[in-house]
Amino acid sequence: MTEHRRGPRGNISRDQLVAAAAGVLDAEGLHGLTQRSVARAAGVSPTVLYTYFTDMDDLRHAVGDAFIQSWPLPLVQGEGSPRDRIRAFLEAALEACAQRPCQAELLATQAVVGPGSLALNEGLLRVLVDEAPQGAGMDPLAAHDLVGVLTAWFFGWLQSDLPSTSVAPDSPQVARMDFSSTPLSTLAWAQAAQRHVDDPHAGRGAALDLICSLVPEPTAAEPDPVRR
Repeated sequence: MTEHRRGPRGNISRDQLVAAAAGVLDAEGLHGLTQRSVARAAGVSPTVLYTYFTDMDDLRHAVGDAFIQSWPLPLVQGEGSPRDRIRAFLEAALEACAQRPCQAELLATQAVVGPGSLALNEGLLRVLVDEAPQGAGMDPLAAHDLVGVLTAWFFGWLQSDLPSTSVAPDSPQVARMDFSSTPLSTLAWAQAAQRHVDDPHAGRGAALDLICSLVPEPTAAEPDPVRR
């Protein structure tokens, strides 16, 4: 049941405040997510927020976790190999972040803890630990380590996609560089730039293939030897 408490402007719930904060984040960006802007969007006094949240950091956790809960986690429990299902989920989650870049910025710049992030961790562990063919049959500790790698890659990818972390090709820093001693880097960057022109999502797809290759494919059980 959704918690309601009476505030200065009438009944308001935690979920409504989270939704108002998410709307502010989408419209004004992370820098615009303030106590006053959220209160104004929700139509309440700024002090009402502290009836439901310890501080603004607590509210940001709730907003980020609500966004994580919107990702299609059932893809992980669907049909196909564990590797294919995890890849499909990660691709869908990245697409959701591309559609809501300010939400992605929040996740990239702040670790989030909540029911959504816990359910996501549990879902990924489940598909890795369950026995084949439904799961990858991994040891729980090994699965934990792999989820950590997948999670670090995912949020690192979001971080690298932020405009504030990108170095423009025509920036002064790039102009000062001498690339004559790094021919392989120069070639790879040029090819990656052309690939992005041809297909803006190709780099993300290649990275997904590489990171998901860490998920073991279940092997068929060996048949029992025929007794003579």
